[in-house]
Amino acid sequence: MVKTIGIDIGTSSIKVVEVQMTKKGLLVTQAFERTLGVNPAYDKDLETIEFFREFANLWSASQARVVTGLNQNQVSLRRKFFPFQDRIKILKSLSFELEDEIPLENENALFDAKIIQFKGTGTDVLAQAVPKASLRELMQIAADSGLDISVVSSEAFAYANLVENPLAPPPQVATSMIEEEGLRIQAQLEVHLQIGQSHTILSAFENNRLVAVRSIPWGVRFVAENISKRYEIPFIEALNEMNQKAFILLNKETASYDQIAFSETIASAFKDLVRELKLTLIDLNSDLNGQIQQIYLSGGGSRIINLAAHLTQNLEIACNVFKAQQSIATSEKVGVLDSRYSLALGYALEGHKKPKNPPVNFLKNEFAKKNKRLQTFVETWGSLIQAGVLVFVFFIVDSQLRTSLTTDLSSKTDDVLKAQARNIAKLSGKQANVVGVKKYLKEQKKKMDDYQLIQQALQMNSSLDVLKKISDSIPQKNQIRIQISRLAIEGKEVQLEGRVGSLQEMTSLQKSLSTLALGPVQQMLGSGAPPNGTSVKGVAFHYQFSVDRGFNNTTTKK
Repeated sequence: MVKTIGIDIGTSSIKVVEVQMTKKGLLVTQAFERTLGVNPAYDKDLETIEFFREFANLWSASQARVVTGLNQNQVSLRRKFFPFQDRIKILKSLSFELEDEIPLENENALFDAKIIQFKGTGTDVLAQAVPKASLRELMQIAADSGLDISVVSSEAFAYANLVENPLAPPPQVATSMIEEEGLRIQAQLEVHLQIGQSHTILSAFENNRLVAVRSIPWGVRFVAENISKRYEIPFIEALNEMNQKAFILLNKETASYDQIAFSETIASAFKDLVRELKLTLIDLNSDLNGQIQQIYLSGGGSRIINLAAHLTQNLEIACNVFKAQQSIATSEKVGVLDSRYSLALGYALEGHKKPKNPPVNFLKNEFAKKNKRLQTFVETWGSLIQAGVLVFVFFIVDSQLRTSLTTDLSSKTDDVLKAQARNIAKLSGKQANVVGVKKYLKEQKKKMDDYQLIQQALQMNSSLDVLKKISDSIPQKNQIRIQISRLAIEGKEVQLEGRVGSLQEMTSLQKSLSTLALGPVQQMLGSGAPPNGTSVKGVAFHYQFSVDRGFNNTTTKK
């Protein structure tokens, strides 16, 4: 049986998941976690090495493929389209395509790509670049512990295996007539939030295929820091409190003072995340011409009670906890996988991918996994091999010199052309043409439109804000007897239904609401009988009016 070991090296712990390929399909056979010291005095790398040493021999003896990945904060990712479908040709073109778009020099970076889909005769890909220094640190830890790593991927691509089918090849889709005419079809998007200790990964999916990734520098450690400051306890103790019983109250009427204080301490830590999410979701909708239908939560942060409901209220998009193993069987020993193991499970699935949809693996060039048998052979017969190589080189040196001269001339010509384009047109690389200028102007217009949308989102009044304004405008209890039975807020329109003690009180209520409404407060016909338990038996009212939600000047993109 083919076996893979997925290892998620987190900030506070290491999660391990073992997945086997059986006759019935994929099966999770093991899942465990090793907590790391969160005290700055601890050496995290040393703890990681000691942990790997415990299992290195066992995993090597079982011939399991070990898969791990780099932190998403260390990865530069761009979506690209290539007018061909040859994967090898795509990989060779990545360094040139990303040269002007990533903060890394080509000689200091490693490149790989994940194919989203084949469209027409071309290919949609998510291209990645990582610094060699980050990969070198990881491989040094593996070498010191004796761990033989087969695949090094990234967090976002590992998580995508939980939504996509990792064993299926990329889909082939036809180019529609609408796209051929230059128009974009609105995409229906599904967003997943992997909330970790130090950062949150936002992954956008269209038709269960990963199409965009964002890394947000916010993690649940900020929640633990809030608890530590509020109750004046050490950070480690606050972290344990958060992991064991963190919650956010949705209804504070029956809660105690201590429960309300604890809930508000946790909820306040999520304000920065909510703000970043609002901006990021606007950017995604604009960049992908999409509409977000659903948000799923996973990772250690998703275990906070009522977090999904809290984010639903603030983002006004349905949020639910993601079931990571819904399509993968688990052994009785493992049971139901906790959401903390999402990335480790994704890494394990990455190791089971087929050649038609190969894993993203940064172990290439000088980091490529070496064949030990071949290395032994070379050490034994090295002198004879060198002699043979010299003889072979002697016969082909003439043709190589000619090829080299041609390549040098072509390279120098390209360099001269590129330099002139930078100096005169202020463009770089392949952008130094008419198409590049048009693209630049279009991008500037898009940025202006996005800025207006962001301003609208930051200034928009939520439903809770409207409710508070209505509550503040209604006369006090000593001035009016009122029983509200129904309140509905949809966009700018508000419907308020209930009963007051008299016609005079109803007139007073209508005048009070007029100060809040944008236009007239209309009395609707038909209010029905008083609801059960109603304490006011007087006159029924049913008002409808408009309020200012802060998005009167919304700009519609074309």
